[in-house]
Amino acid sequence: MDLKDLQHHFMMSLLDRCQTSDLNSKQLDIYRNNRRVTLIKTLCNMYSVCEALVGHRFFWQMSREYVNTHPSTSPTLQDYGETFHPFIATFPPAAPLPYLPDVARLEWIIHRTTIGVNATSLEPDSLTKVKPEQYEQLVLPLIDNSTLFYSPYPVDKIWIANQTDSQNDFTIDLFEGECRLFIWRQDHNIRLDRVTTLEWELLTLLSQKLPLHSLLEKEMDKLSVQEGQHPLIQHLPHFIQKGYINNIFNT
Repeated sequence: MDLKDLQHHFMMSLLDRCQTSDLNSKQLDIYRNNRRVTLIKTLCNMYSVCEALVGHRFFWQMSREYVNTHPSTSPTLQDYGETFHPFIATFPPAAPLPYLPDVARLEWIIHRTTIGVNATSLEPDSLTKVKPEQYEQLVLPLIDNSTLFYSPYPVDKIWIANQTDSQNDFTIDLFEGECRLFIWRQDHNIRLDRVTTLEWELLTLLSQKLPLHSLLEKEMDKLSVQEGQHPLIQHLPHFIQKGYINNIFNT
């Protein structure tokens, strides 16, 4: 058995996927336990709000079930746990907490945004450098390392209330309504900006990275606006001022 085959055999034995193994079972158990504990602790660190909501023992058991059925496929632990939120949605003991999968999804996005690129926003006066005949071909993409997030629950308030440095002492009504967020990183700060339904729709259009004339056509169909009305044009200065737009380029 060459080195590559030996490594594969060891990995399959470690994951209990090898029906016959000549490797020492007790020694393998040490590796199996260390692997399991490392991945569970990774989930605890990544999904700290979820753990706070359900308690350490519940979260540990839920994570153990996840780790047993979802082996790591990346050499870095920063990539582990992406499918945790759909797993929670199918985990029977978590069924009484219908908002928990969305909290986990939010925590994953925050994690990835934290370790992602630090993008640069479009300067407010940049559009003055564009010739009028080029306006229709402008592409105004959302800033890199940003995500549009929707939940029928106020999961942003749940996340904020469970931060260690939170000064908020309030009761969260789970049925107060949906939340639409624009999640991005401004310098080294993670922003969870609530946006209106109209802003959400307009930002969704911009995320398609199409020329402005194409977006205006889609806007009329998607938002059922009357001819001559362009909410996107009206909101663009606001989006640019907020820092939501990345560097522009022509197509």
